[in-house]
Amino acid sequence: MTSYVTPKLLKALDALHEVGWVGLNDDQVKEALQEKHGTLGTYLVLFALKDFREKIELANQREAERKHNKTLLRNREYEKVKWGLMKQYKANRWDDVLGILRQQYRHTDSEGKQDLIVKWYNDYFMPFRTIEKITKTTFYHIIKVLGMDDGSWEEEDDNYDD
Repeated sequence: MTSYVTPKLLKALDALHEVGWVGLNDDQVKEALQEKHGTLGTYLVLFALKDFREKIELANQREAERKHNKTLLRNREYEKVKWGLMKQYKANRWDDVLGILRQQYRHTDSEGKQDLIVKWYNDYFMPFRTIEKITKTTFYHIIKVLGMDDGSWEEEDDNYDD
């Protein structure tokens, strides 16, 4: 992981701490910084903070793009699986396949149900909402079954669903 905390940022944060910035508006902070560190010092602090904010925004943008690309990849694979399942079950509509999968889920013991959820998510690339629709359970139950209840799950893009 890239560290965005630079020596300049640490100096800027120290300068802010020295002037007691908590509770002050922007103009009051600038004025206090100028009194304590002069004009050049104030600009150095402000530029360090601006640079940090820009790096964080860029990192957030990259993370959003990564999630989006991962979702697009899962969506492509899911579409292939959908058509394969429709052929396998000789179904004309996807809802018919979901009905078949729902029946399989209902007639399985609890351990088998967990295995089905894992299979649908990992092998069939099904989004959480589709698994919820089949199992008639909640999102939280699904991430618990998938072992993602420790906070390791990534929020999916809502670009695909049934």
